[in-house]
Amino acid sequence: MANTTTAIFSMVFSSPAVFSALEMGNCWLSLTLCCLFGGLNGTFVTRNSRPNIVLLMADDLGVGDLGCYGNYTMSTPNIDRLAREGVKLTQHLAAASVCTPSRAAFLTGRYPIRSGKWHQGLSCASRDDHCYHPLNHGFDYFYGLPLGLLSDCQASETPELHSRLRVQLCVATAGIGLASLLLLVPKLAGWLAVPWTVIVTVALLALLFFASWYASYGFTRRWNCVLMRNHEILQQPMREDQVSMLMLKEALSFIDRYKHGPFLLLFCFLHVHTPLTTQEKFVGHSKHGRYGDNVEEMDWMVGKILEALDQERLTKHTLVYFTSDNGGRLEAGGAQLGGWNGLYKGDTVGFRLFCCGVSFSPEGAGACYGSDMCSCTTDVTYHDPPLLFDVSRDPSEVRPLSPDNEALFHSVVQKVEAAVKEHRKTLTPAPLQLSVFNTLWKPWLQPCCGTFPFCGCDKEDDIIPNA
Repeated sequence: MANTTTAIFSMVFSSPAVFSALEMGNCWLSLTLCCLFGGLNGTFVTRNSRPNIVLLMADDLGVGDLGCYGNYTMSTPNIDRLAREGVKLTQHLAAASVCTPSRAAFLTGRYPIRSGKWHQGLSCASRDDHCYHPLNHGFDYFYGLPLGLLSDCQASETPELHSRLRVQLCVATAGIGLASLLLLVPKLAGWLAVPWTVIVTVALLALLFFASWYASYGFTRRWNCVLMRNHEILQQPMREDQVSMLMLKEALSFIDRYKHGPFLLLFCFLHVHTPLTTQEKFVGHSKHGRYGDNVEEMDWMVGKILEALDQERLTKHTLVYFTSDNGGRLEAGGAQLGGWNGLYKGDTVGFRLFCCGVSFSPEGAGACYGSDMCSCTTDVTYHDPPLLFDVSRDPSEVRPLSPDNEALFHSVVQKVEAAVKEHRKTLTPAPLQLSVFNTLWKPWLQPCCGTFPFCGCDKEDDIIPNA
């Protein structure tokens, strides 16, 4: 794909390593798609030509949410058209169950563990170096959200980022504030000889905790919900009611600019990730509430992109690949989300099925009880020798093999240890992304248009495609 124009839209949760390998990843992906589709239609491409490639990636879309996969109550005619005129790749499985690793694998063709990633990131040493920016890792054009999409980006939604931390900050603020009062009152009354330095220190600590608690409410949306074109901030905070249509407008403009191609367009939808922001015209459009409305709006957007390809007579010279980064999430945001997973609800009575089984997240395992965000940094138990299971007879892996019940135990362990040793030789040491220091908010890295910390701007116009 040398000399082709590439673009990326919306969220790409990938590490520097992923983007460094992006040229290789594009070649791998392009070759795979050409092998899959090249022989389907004799008029598709000529032998010496290179096709355009349009990759459409939904976010958290369940396989059971599309008409072409058996859903007869959700209207998705444009995605169904792709299935009808092309092929359904029923064995193209997501490499992971969450956004970041599955997208990294999609872009590179490597197992997620080979990349290792926690969201995209933007800057390293200063807010303007943009060391993690897509333009510094293989892409020629970028329009989207460099910092991800949260429910916090919609003012009317319940915040999800650090919701538990906010409670802890509130309790700590109240406790330290009370302690400063309990020290100050006896000091003023002459009952207790407490140094003023102690009282002032405790009071300043209470003020610091209060500022942190207030900032988590007042600035989370302003600091985290950023819309960018290339290296320029366009909206901060982004206008959630506009951003999807602005992305669509940008994609259509990109197709028009590079219609003489070849080009590669990766369009990553905000749909159907929470907060399920949908244009007013599509609200109440489906039979499945907010989630269904969001799915049907996404299908309309797919139709607009296909329509642009048709109008420019690019259809027979363009590979269009639609997928989801992973399956549908469980119920969230007050709406039944994709894939028919989670609790089925009737009109008045919820039904739950309880059954006995093994708890995969027992107390003390570091699971996310009472929190919307997993720490993912709990201790790891190393087994030496490693635990071996015969999954043909023990698919649940509850009965480890031993030398007493498996004659080949020592031979298998030796092969495993040799493979691990060889694998470790191929690894390059990398900094821990989830260390305490790396997860702290750093003001000097905060992207900001306007006066920090009151960042804010809106450089976009209101010309968006009409539904």
